[in-house]
Amino acid sequence: MPEQSNRVVTRGVSRVLLLAVLVTVGSLWLVGAAAADPRDGFAGSGTEADPFVVTTVEELERIDDLETYREDELDVEAFHYVLGNDIDASETSAWEGGAGFEPIGDRRDAALTGTFDGRNHTISNLHITRPSEEYVGLFGYSEGEIKNVSLETVSIVGDGEVGAIVGRNGEEGVVEDVSISGEIKGIDRRIGGAVGRNEGEVSAVGVVGDVESTDREIGGLIGQNHGAVDRSYFVGTVGGERDIGGVIGTNQGSLRSAFAAGTVEGDRRIAGVVGTNDGAVSQVYSLATVEGERDVAGIGGSNAGTVSNAYSAGTIDGDRRVAAAVATTDGIVEDVYWDLEATGQHDAFDDDDGNQDDVSGLEPWELTGENATRHATLDFDSTWTVTETYPRLGWEDDRNVPAAVYDLEVQTEPPEPESESETSADDSADDGGLLSMSTLWAGLGLLLLGIVAGSGFYAYRRLGGDEPDESNGQRRRRY
Repeated sequence: MPEQSNRVVTRGVSRVLLLAVLVTVGSLWLVGAAAADPRDGFAGSGTEADPFVVTTVEELERIDDLETYREDELDVEAFHYVLGNDIDASETSAWEGGAGFEPIGDRRDAALTGTFDGRNHTISNLHITRPSEEYVGLFGYSEGEIKNVSLETVSIVGDGEVGAIVGRNGEEGVVEDVSISGEIKGIDRRIGGAVGRNEGEVSAVGVVGDVESTDREIGGLIGQNHGAVDRSYFVGTVGGERDIGGVIGTNQGSLRSAFAAGTVEGDRRIAGVVGTNDGAVSQVYSLATVEGERDVAGIGGSNAGTVSNAYSAGTIDGDRRVAAAVATTDGIVEDVYWDLEATGQHDAFDDDDGNQDDVSGLEPWELTGENATRHATLDFDSTWTVTETYPRLGWEDDRNVPAAVYDLEVQTEPPEPESESETSADDSADDGGLLSMSTLWAGLGLLLLGIVAGSGFYAYRRLGGDEPDESNGQRRRRY
């Protein structure tokens, strides 16, 4: 009996010891789990003076955890981040079963509120494929400052409010000095090469690539703008259904000092710069080919705001309500010009119920070189610069604009007129020395041109033929 009793006691002690060990291990695990902090492993402390340093694509992804932790667990207004080097994000194409990178701050309550400074580094080959999600981009939602970074060869797919750098840039958000290349696609509305919806400030941003959606409010730079945009450009292809612009799809804010080149395609309210404008647009130009069904133009498809200091020099083609400057307007349009030959359009507007001043179609040699300073009322002292071809905006030389944009074949000099002796000899040969009908029509045309040249109306410029047929000439109209 004593031996059996000892065995029972021994078993009891062993069980107690085992239980104690398990409790101790479990407690240590719980303490460790509770102590887990997403800040661990980052260089820096996240303050403005000592920002977190991001050096890998995994750390880039962890910014979302940091922002959630800051919002939920800490009494900290903002974290700040810098890139420590270039990052190749190619591996994101295989993340989450192909969904790729998860946007940073993909909801309003976890938005970036501090700064993300790329320090002029590059993030390349970023993949995001989330066609059922909104707020899609490197950042989903931002109320902070994103600056000094390049995104190269990105592939981004989302539902609505999609942009390579940020899906929605809130009222406090700033995007500055950013360059982007790649493909950005959306299923729904508000799709932009850089920003899906902007309520803040966007400055010095360039996009080179393809932007498309099956819906509306699609822009090469910004899908829908309620904020301020300046010194920015788009080069590539933009496509969608309605409200499609080379720079902005729909604008209710301000756009200043921007341009687009490439191709803009869609159904309705399609334009080289802004699809639909209810705000202020100035100091802009389009070299883009614009193709659509209805309300198609070089600068704006529809305008209820203000458009000024602009020109269009890309091919414009559509079925209904097609114009060189703005297809339909009940707003203000002033100091706007277009290349008669390049655009293939003779009328500034198709439906005009607004106020216009100095809106003119020009021959290519009148809108290029030094001649542009005499024929176009653009600010060449502080905003525009003279080139061998069309005017450029002063900041373009400091940006990485593709050289192909400026590789243009433009007739910069007027054609040589026929000599009087050649014309007289031809006419005399036709009618045995008598004045021919073509000579009479030519003289009458020159007389009419001289009478109305400064009248503020329009004249037909003869290009040949024996009858004064409009289809055989070019129309130049001043509004």
